[in-house]
Amino acid sequence: MDRRLTHRQLEVLELIAKGLTNTEIGRVLGISLGTVKTHVSAVIETLGASNRTEVAGMLAELELGQRAPQIAADEAVPGFGERPALAMLPFEDLGDAGESDWFARGVLSDLTRLAGNVRWFPVIQVDSILRSASAAGGPATLGARYLIDGSVLRERDRITVTVRSRDPESGENIWATRLEGPADGLDALQAEIVERIVRELEPAVLRLEHVRAERDRADSIAVWDLCKRGEHGVDQETSRDYERAVSLFEEAIALDPGSSRAWSGLALAHGAAVYLGLVDDLRKTSKRAQGAAHRALDLAPDGFASQLSLGRSLALSLEDEAAAPYLEGALERDPSSALAAGTLAGALRRRGHAEAAIPLYERSIRLSPHGPRVHHAYGGLSLARLSEGDFEAALRCARRAVEGDPASGQGTALDFYPVIPASLALLGRIDEARAAWAAAGAHASRSRLRHSARFTGERLEALVEGLRLAGWDGKFD
Repeated sequence: MDRRLTHRQLEVLELIAKGLTNTEIGRVLGISLGTVKTHVSAVIETLGASNRTEVAGMLAELELGQRAPQIAADEAVPGFGERPALAMLPFEDLGDAGESDWFARGVLSDLTRLAGNVRWFPVIQVDSILRSASAAGGPATLGARYLIDGSVLRERDRITVTVRSRDPESGENIWATRLEGPADGLDALQAEIVERIVRELEPAVLRLEHVRAERDRADSIAVWDLCKRGEHGVDQETSRDYERAVSLFEEAIALDPGSSRAWSGLALAHGAAVYLGLVDDLRKTSKRAQGAAHRALDLAPDGFASQLSLGRSLALSLEDEAAAPYLEGALERDPSSALAAGTLAGALRRRGHAEAAIPLYERSIRLSPHGPRVHHAYGGLSLARLSEGDFEAALRCARRAVEGDPASGQGTALDFYPVIPASLALLGRIDEARAAWAAAGAHASRSRLRHSARFTGERLEALVEGLRLAGWDGKFD
């Protein structure tokens, strides 16, 4: 059955079996009534049933349905129907100081991905800044119903992970558990952690054990180590870290040429270099990104990471139409991926579909409000708002992209600085706009602005008009 129905259709199938109406299914999944009807029809046809009652009986026989959903209205998360959200907070590294911070981050990223695969609740990705004193109480404002955190300790060939769930309002522990296992069994250990999280949080969290994204085959611990170090390097967004990340992914591939995780990571690293302008030969690096992504897709055709890496590689090569199906496939496999949502939003916006891009940008920001790429999401959203004529919102978002979030201190997406003077000018604040454009060189070089102009896309006459009113001469040099 898993091979014949899509993930979404399997979700609809279980809710049919639980007795929900089409309207109720739409509320739970956050989709329109028309979309629900389409999925219901597809489920009935695929299973060869006559009606939804027969479908419900078929599922009951397979013992997939477990119990009726119990969802409180105040647990709703905008954009995700009425499913309760879970926030994975950074895990504390109990190893030698500074020796394996990347290891704790790697465990967290894997747990976030695996939890997202369960699909019945959005997983909000929270950066480590929320553990600082300046962000005290921050998680309670994210809309999460549950907070998950803990600690990891790696000692030679053994790993110990402590996990707990807390109420965001009271801070009280709901449950806690401790697991230990060999380092080479990390994949199984992480899967067990997620299984316990889902099991302990029922019935507030809906379960559907048969709806899981395809997992990468278990990598050796050495390959896992290299990939997680590489992913950490990509997040730093510097030339030096990019080169180091590529080296780490290539080392992982040399150890295991069949690791889709390593090939996907290499593709995402090259793609990031293209987007950030960290290399001189963009075309050559784009080809490298696509080549690595195609290799990952060959190894894991249904994997989230391989779908994302190819979609992102194509999008950052401005092949947006070709990228969209892969990015949609990645989101189908992991609806909680902020990177997939933001990348798809950019592909849509550049093709002139700003209205469709806006909710995806907002979804990306909600899922990772203090993550390393949130300022890029704010920047893309500023361009989408500008093209839709909402100049006030465009100005706010552009300032968030450039100046950052006070809680995190992040905000280095200077490529989006031109939206500020353009928005000011279109709001009639000409003097402020001209002053802002005159100061553009202090924020981003003209060569950087020329590079970022590649990604502005279609139907941005408003940006050009606003910049001309602010004093732009139409040139970058």
